[in-house]
Amino acid sequence: MGLFVNTFNRAIKLIKRANKTVSCEAPAVLESFVETKNELIAREYYKDFSILRQNSFWLKKKGTAVPVSLDTQNRSVLTDKDYKFFTKNKKNIPPYILNPTLDDLANLKDKYNCQLFVREAGHKRSYNTRALLEAKFDNPEHYADILQLLQLNRMGKIKYVPRFVMPKGKLNPLVKKDMQALIEGKNYFEEFSANTSKLEILSKTSVGDAFSIDNDMFVRTPKGFIKLDFDKNVYKLLFPAVDRYAIAQGFSQNCGPIAVINNLIQVPQNRVKMYKMFEQKGNKIIVHSLGNSFNKSVFDLNDLGDLSDGILSQTCYGLKMLEKHSNKKYQIAQYGIIKPKSSDKYFCKDLISEQGTVFMDLDTVELALINHSDCEIERLKEKIRTVGKTTTLISGGGGSYDLGTGKRHYISVFDCTNDIVKYSNPNGTAEYREMPLDEFIKKVYGSAFFHKI
Repeated sequence: MGLFVNTFNRAIKLIKRANKTVSCEAPAVLESFVETKNELIAREYYKDFSILRQNSFWLKKKGTAVPVSLDTQNRSVLTDKDYKFFTKNKKNIPPYILNPTLDDLANLKDKYNCQLFVREAGHKRSYNTRALLEAKFDNPEHYADILQLLQLNRMGKIKYVPRFVMPKGKLNPLVKKDMQALIEGKNYFEEFSANTSKLEILSKTSVGDAFSIDNDMFVRTPKGFIKLDFDKNVYKLLFPAVDRYAIAQGFSQNCGPIAVINNLIQVPQNRVKMYKMFEQKGNKIIVHSLGNSFNKSVFDLNDLGDLSDGILSQTCYGLKMLEKHSNKKYQIAQYGIIKPKSSDKYFCKDLISEQGTVFMDLDTVELALINHSDCEIERLKEKIRTVGKTTTLISGGGGSYDLGTGKRHYISVFDCTNDIVKYSNPNGTAEYREMPLDEFIKKVYGSAFFHKI
């Protein structure tokens, strides 16, 4: 016998009559609703007509099927696979809340009308959705920042919407600073005139900051500032707001070089060196290897199309130039850039001349953890504590798309102040993750290469 639920009270009565044996066309949604036998939960569920109106549900009571025909509204069905994926890091989201939230996120589009947050588990962009979902429920400020970035993209202020994939991820403060400037209608880097005093420039900039004096570009150093080999217009073209600090790995599979590039960005002293790698000669940009100016790549400012081929990362032209330059010996015409072997310590030699130093290989670390070799682990801790001061680290953490843990995917480790490790994932460097040093060694540390600052 059919019953059309059109009032709250009748829905509550139906729920109270129902037992835990539930069979329906959308079980993941309604089971949570019925099994709670909780009027408060039922009340919240019933308020959301967006779900209730989508299907006909069948509640079984003592072997008697009672069909409940509801208004129809085109809503997606939450599968068990989707529910398990999207609640991996947030276990207590009931299906009746998760389903409409996923639909709302799936409707968010960028300025190209591209869907950024898909609701089907298994799609690469579903990791973006899961990270945004976690931020929505656990970190409202971070959630608002992500939506603000989307809004800035729609307004044409930034080219890409940065990718966010990490659980417990935090917004990169460099990205946040650029966002704030755009929101306030300011230029995203400081602009001075030739009459500005050195004292004023130093008071308004920090080490690693790029700024202009009239049409020339400079970068702040620990001892003052130096002139860069390209002008203001070229800087705006190569290093626009937000994108200059955010990389989202494309199809290149070159997470190692991207991790190194991110370490150049995140550490202020390294960012000084990075800007000095660029030299303008008319309409040409020459990118020199760090420590080897004879190893270089040349790019035509009038023909940057090959940097937007979908193979390289989603980021600014300047960082794409570094990415392409870093992998010269791995480029093949048909597939763009291929992944270097993890055993190849020289896979970034076209970017930085110094090879990565392996302090302790992964097998040694794993054996030390198994055997509780405190002395060996302490040696490793002391080395990691140099990160952000005298070294940076790329760690073959990989395997996990969102966390960057395991053995097959390099991550960028750029700070270890007070034994809290900060690292980014090449799948989306607009965010970073903080983790206690002990936990990092046990869960994340992999085939690692230390580079000097």
